[in-house]
Amino acid sequence: MSDALPSSGERTSMITLESVYHTYDAQKPHPVMALRGIDLHIEQGEYVVLIGRNGSGKSTLAKHLNALLLPSQGEVFIKGMNTKDPQHLTAIRHTVGMVFQVPDNQIIATVVEEDVAFGPENMGLPLEELRARVDEALTVVDMLDHRTRPPHMLSAGQKQRVVIAGAIAMRPACLVLDEATAMLDPRGRRDVLDTVQQLHAQGVTIIAITHFMHEAVEGSRVIVLDQGTIAMDGTPREVFSQTDRLRQLGLDVPPVTQLAERIHRRQPAFPTPLLSVEECVEELCRLPQSTGVGG
Repeated sequence: MSDALPSSGERTSMITLESVYHTYDAQKPHPVMALRGIDLHIEQGEYVVLIGRNGSGKSTLAKHLNALLLPSQGEVFIKGMNTKDPQHLTAIRHTVGMVFQVPDNQIIATVVEEDVAFGPENMGLPLEELRARVDEALTVVDMLDHRTRPPHMLSAGQKQRVVIAGAIAMRPACLVLDEATAMLDPRGRRDVLDTVQQLHAQGVTIIAITHFMHEAVEGSRVIVLDQGTIAMDGTPREVFSQTDRLRQLGLDVPPVTQLAERIHRRQPAFPTPLLSVEECVEELCRLPQSTGVGG
C-alpha cells in the first residue's frame, strides 16, 4: 500500500510536514542540519509567509514542498501524497508550482508565449486547451500584450510575471515563491505582489519567502524560522507585535510598525503594532491636534 494514502484528517491538508529533518552533506565530516524536526500544516487557500535570517532553513523547507528535496527524516505530504513515493512525483509537481529568485534562470524559450506553454505542453494537452491556458495565465499577470516578445527585452519585473504565468498555466493548487521579489525594483515587486494577491483571491494557496518585512504583512499567516526550527507562527499582527523577540532572531519589523512604536513611546494611547501606512495615517488623524509625535 502506498504511503500517499492519507491515514488521518491532518493528511488531507494541502501540505503536512511531520517531524521533518534535512541534513546536507550527511556523509561528510561536517554535515549541516538545515531543518530540525519541523511539524507544519498548511490548509488549502492560506497565504503563508516564511521569514527568517539567512541560513534559517527557509529555502530548504520550500524545496521540500514539491519534492525538489526529500527529508533526511520525517515525512512530507502534499494533498495526502508522500513526497518520498516516486509514483506521485508528477502529481506533486503539478499541485505545487515554484517560482525562484532569478527569473532568467527559469525562462527557457525565446518568445514569451512559448515559455508559458512549456509546462502544459509537456502534459500533453490538446492544442486548443494549451492556447487557452497560455492566454489565461498571461491575462492574470497582465502580460498578454507581450506574448510575442522575446523575454530578454522585458524588465526584471515583467520576466518574473512571465515565470509566474508559466507556473499558473499548470493550474497548481499551491504556488511557492522563494524570494521571488528580491531582484526587483519597488515597482516590479508591487506588480508581482498584486499578481500573487489576485491568485490568492482565486483560491490558490500561497507560500512566500521574503526578507522584506513590509511584504510579510500581506499574508494571512507568518512563520518565522530560526536554525531549522519554527520559532514563531501566527497572524502578521500577532507576530509583529513581538518586536523584541523578532530582533533577538535577527529580524527587522515593517517600517510602519517601527514608526508606530516610536509614537507609542511618546503617546501610550497610540496603538501598536500597526502594519500599513493607511492604518498609521488613520490613527495619527485621531490624535489631538496639539499632540507632538516627533523625536
